[in-house]
Amino acid sequence: MTVATRFDELKAMGDLPSPSGVALEIMRLTQREDTSIQDLAKAIQTDPALSGRLLKLANSAYLGVRRPVVAIEDAIRLLGMQAIRHFALGISVLSNCSHGRCEGFDYRSFWSHSLATALAAQALAHLDRAVAPEESFTCGLLARVGQLALASIYPDAYAAVLLSVPGEDESALIACERGKFATDHRELTGALLEDWGLPVIHVDGVTASYQPGLEDLEDTSRVQRLARQLHLAGRMAWLCVAQTADQPHCLAHLEELAPSLELDEALLGQLLEKVIQDWTEWGRLLDVPTQEVPSLAELKEGLQAKMKLQTSLPEAEFLPLKILLVSDDELNLKRLTGWLEDMGHSVMSAGEGNEGLSLVLSKQPQVVICERRIPGMDCLEFCQSLRETKFGQQVYIIVLTCSENGDEVVQAFEAGADDHLAKPFSARLLQARLWGAQRLIRLRQEVEREREATRRYLAELAVANRRLEQMAMTDSLTALPNRRYAMERMEQAWAEYQRNGTPLSCLVVDLDLFKQINDHYGHDIGDGVLREIANVFRSSARSSDVVCRLGGEEFFVICTNTTAAEALQVAERLRHAVKSHHWTVPGFGGNLSISVGLAASLEGMKEWDDLYRLADQALYDAKRKGRDQICMARASDGGG
Repeated sequence: MTVATRFDELKAMGDLPSPSGVALEIMRLTQREDTSIQDLAKAIQTDPALSGRLLKLANSAYLGVRRPVVAIEDAIRLLGMQAIRHFALGISVLSNCSHGRCEGFDYRSFWSHSLATALAAQALAHLDRAVAPEESFTCGLLARVGQLALASIYPDAYAAVLLSVPGEDESALIACERGKFATDHRELTGALLEDWGLPVIHVDGVTASYQPGLEDLEDTSRVQRLARQLHLAGRMAWLCVAQTADQPHCLAHLEELAPSLELDEALLGQLLEKVIQDWTEWGRLLDVPTQEVPSLAELKEGLQAKMKLQTSLPEAEFLPLKILLVSDDELNLKRLTGWLEDMGHSVMSAGEGNEGLSLVLSKQPQVVICERRIPGMDCLEFCQSLRETKFGQQVYIIVLTCSENGDEVVQAFEAGADDHLAKPFSARLLQARLWGAQRLIRLRQEVEREREATRRYLAELAVANRRLEQMAMTDSLTALPNRRYAMERMEQAWAEYQRNGTPLSCLVVDLDLFKQINDHYGHDIGDGVLREIANVFRSSARSSDVVCRLGGEEFFVICTNTTAAEALQVAERLRHAVKSHHWTVPGFGGNLSISVGLAASLEGMKEWDDLYRLADQALYDAKRKGRDQICMARASDGGG
């Protein structure tokens, strides 16, 4: 099954992300040469939310206007029509898809990262204009919109996919998506952008930005320059949204990629500073969450300090941990947080037991350090409740006690604690206790990696099986669905017709005198004609029609939810397209026509093949009457 066919199937389900009608109208207007500022302003003003955000943008510190902009027409003059077009498309999709039904998909984090990518891409476009900066902004904002599509269409199944794939491993995510859905978010992103009317260079640049090793590419085409910009912009965005402990890793990766765009350390620091500043401003403008990000110099200092601290560890490899502190002692929380962050760990905190339990389930820390006495929920009850949850069984729990009292320590272990620390204690003793947690977690990660390798193998096997299944359903010459697929799809359509009573029609199409082409020009040219006429059928049929090749020069079109009169229009469009087509097959200088047999569902039909038989009989009548025409099966021919 082709990408276009799969996309059409998903589009028919009605849950794909899409711009608003106003945004589509704005895109249409900006593509016309005769559109005036007044025409565009009138369209924008029909959407109060878009109008408000546009005026906020025009008056934002980002643009630095000297006097307030209060009229939409003035905002259009300030920003320019093309910037308005891209702003409307991206912001419309963001507004329509800011939340959804997929519980495993973090919509706010997704848009936070997408906004940072958009602004980083825009900043990079000012250095190398592969495309205009406002176009780079839209490409960056929508570069991963295919993930939104999968989360919208398959909310439960996609949540399970996200849980099975670790962190930022995009290759593993794509492989898992293809095994589960016969497509992936990279493929869907390209199809959506193309469907929304973005230029080919934008679509190709976005899809190429997914490829690994972009820093080594020597291709200087506009597509590859845009792809490298978007790839680097995505890594800058990860630095913006990363937790404190992960930022040094993001910085190291970013510094590896920077030479691909000829960015030295000073220029990279300037770009990061601008992107972070713009991200904060745009976050307020669009109600997208942001966070404070250290400067490049501060990140480098933190990375050096972290590396120095790690050299003192007895383990060969340092493992940063996600740690939750549960305590109502603010001074103690501040001291422990400082120690743990200096060690290179990321830290979150809760003031009482119920809040701590909620954070464990939502943020999933690897280690919990809990005071023996906490308000709301007793520490022992907290440990027991945590161990009763599936994820809580994997958490490493350290209880802070006020003394080495034996009974108190035993009670903590009985409740589910893994270790304890008697106060007061030093940072070095805390670090030593965490070594045990790191060893255990590292062992678990090794086991999980083995499981992941097995899951990935099974996912690749599923993809291979799916490809074999697709090959079995696809005609090798024309890449259209073959007879086997046609019969199965017809059976499904017939079941829907019987269940819902929606009309169903089908066309049997035959190329007139095709044997003479093979005899006169040869079978190679005949095959070229078949491939080209398949493309003619694809471009002329409706998106809901299923065009198949039955064999030889015979084709079959399934028209779901289509009356006989509507199917007749489809058939006439196909016939006219073939008659008027200018053939490009080398060596072929003839003309072609088709004969079409049409049949529509009738009351009293028992099986789908009754409908196919009637269409085939109608095709025979069309041939007998002189070819190059359409014959419709008579109602008197129907029935059981």
